[in-house]
Amino acid sequence: MLCSAVVHSTFAMIRFVGILLFLSSTVAFTQTRSCQAIEVGMNVILRDGKTVTGLSMQNLTGRTKHEAVAIDSLVFDTSPRRILLVLDTGHDLAPDARRAELEIASYLVGGARETDSFALLTARGTLMDVPFKEGRDAVLSGIAKLRDAKAGTRTRRGILDALLEATTWFQDSKPGDAIIVMASEIGTNESAHFSQVANAVAKNGVRLFSIALGPILEGTYFGPTEPLSQHNEGWAFLPNQENLSALTWNNGGYMLMEDTKDARREYKLTDAHLHNLQDEVARMYSAIATFYRVGIRVPPGLKRREPWKLDLSDEIRKKVPAAYVVYPRFLEPCPPVISATGK
Repeated sequence: MLCSAVVHSTFAMIRFVGILLFLSSTVAFTQTRSCQAIEVGMNVILRDGKTVTGLSMQNLTGRTKHEAVAIDSLVFDTSPRRILLVLDTGHDLAPDARRAELEIASYLVGGARETDSFALLTARGTLMDVPFKEGRDAVLSGIAKLRDAKAGTRTRRGILDALLEATTWFQDSKPGDAIIVMASEIGTNESAHFSQVANAVAKNGVRLFSIALGPILEGTYFGPTEPLSQHNEGWAFLPNQENLSALTWNNGGYMLMEDTKDARREYKLTDAHLHNLQDEVARMYSAIATFYRVGIRVPPGLKRREPWKLDLSDEIRKKVPAAYVVYPRFLEPCPPVISATGK
């Protein structure tokens, strides 16, 4: 009897432990499944603005402050792009600053691949809205009309207002959707706030690139010819750095700096300088037209929105020590696990 009772007890214990192990593995499986793979856009850019190609999944590493971020896949994407231009048409822009902006926009649209689509939004001055459906010629025509600073209806929307509206123009978001904003300041708006725009851009998966036509009044800025030092590498994560550079950098793009409002001298656009600007914009366009789609898995332990670092492996970093890895700087936590009962 005792032997039978012991055997019965032993089997009961084994069964109990088995149930616990099953439940434990089920919970772990559910947690893993809750963190489905997502994709982020990435460029690797050299100091001269040229992009690095030929990378493999093994050439990348990812991590948050406390955990590794798994790299699941890597695809080099050259598919057609939708690019929306947001142009500052404020009356305070110097004549040559306005000319630089419009020459850059015209050069970009006119020289892009035939398969790419463009749209146009303006802010702080002359109103000009040209949606994607109207086509490239309509965008070029709109840019040409903006050369007359006094012509057309005026708009009161600021740069952030225009950016927030721009995010709604990308119906059925596609990999590589991008906004290029050229602006001298982002501080005066009808209703949009910095965090609101940052969240909308991130939610829609739009890559944001910018050309600053005025000084960065707070913090520092990132650009392909302006290396980040170890000291200021984390500046873009600071919540109080609400400038155009932080908005751009944190949302997967980079900024070019063209300060047209230097109080020490009048801004003049020479043919040589315009040619240099066009070369820089051509390289920015290349980063938009061809980029990596990186498949990652957010760590299940991530509880809130946090910065993370996507970088090159040590082997590749030795070959291109000064290269920048450009990607969205924040990760969102996994969606909450929903049980079979819906609770």
